[in-house]
Amino acid sequence: MSNKLDSALQQEDFTEFFTKFDSDSVFQRTRIKFPLKIVDMDETGEKQKENYISAKEISHIGIGRLKEPDMTFKKKQVAMDKFEIQFTTDDTGYEVNYFFERRLGKWFLISVRDLSD
Repeated sequence: MSNKLDSALQQEDFTEFFTKFDSDSVFQRTRIKFPLKIVDMDETGEKQKENYISAKEISHIGIGRLKEPDMTFKKKQVAMDKFEIQFTTDDTGYEVNYFFERRLGKWFLISVRDLSD
């Protein structure tokens, strides 16, 4: 019994999780909270629309593969159990944020916010 308790209390490392999440589509589907909330925002930060995507509508989100030479990737820990991944492209108005939360020791993608023009 204590082995199960010990496993439940282990805290998954975000960097290790994110590497696997980005490269393994089967693992990724187990770590997205569906329906996934996608929020589109305008340039002032006001919410324009909110959509929810089901597991059937997503095959694989290649977050790390979005990186291009002029793209900036930022990983920010916003709380003990929350990370934000931000992608921006200079002078284009492109900005997408991915929000992750650790629940019961495991990381999950819980929402996406698109601030692109």
